Amino acid sequence: MPELPEVETVRRTLAPAVGGRIASVWTSGMGLHMARRPPTARLRKLVGGRITAIRRHGEYLLVDTDRDAAVLVHLGMTGRLRLHAASDPRAPHTHVVIGLGRRELRFVDPRRFGQVDVVAHGKERERAGLAELVRDALDEAIDVAALLARAR
Repeated sequence: MPELPEVETVRRTLAPAVGGRIASVWTSGMGLHMARRPPTARLRKLVGGRITAIRRHGEYLLVDTDRDAAVLVHLGMTGRLRLHAASDPRAPHTHVVIGLGRRELRFVDPRRFGQVDVVAHGKERERAGLAELVRDALDEAIDVAALLARAR
């Protein structure tokens, strides 16, 4: 399972997608983790919007949009989220494609332990999984001195 450093690396590699306009959405229709299918209708509501940021909290990625929603992605054990040229052939086990014109953001997961969802801005912490997480380890607002004092 990808751990926080690997997920942070994925987040950083997706930086070129920021500013991209969502032109299309495709899903395989197959269930992912716990047989939950990606929310195709909610993903399609993002078409026409722009990606404004890509954040990470714990092992979750949040692809923020200007449509008052974010795409939430958990990679699970074998999931990958990568930016590809739209002309590149799709890999087997591709389950979600967010078209950005000449590029595509593709979620590929052979074992289908990952998940893709849409969450409203400001409601991310209400989502199961994210709700249980404390402040992120790389959060710049963490008071290191206070944390060390408390640990002692």
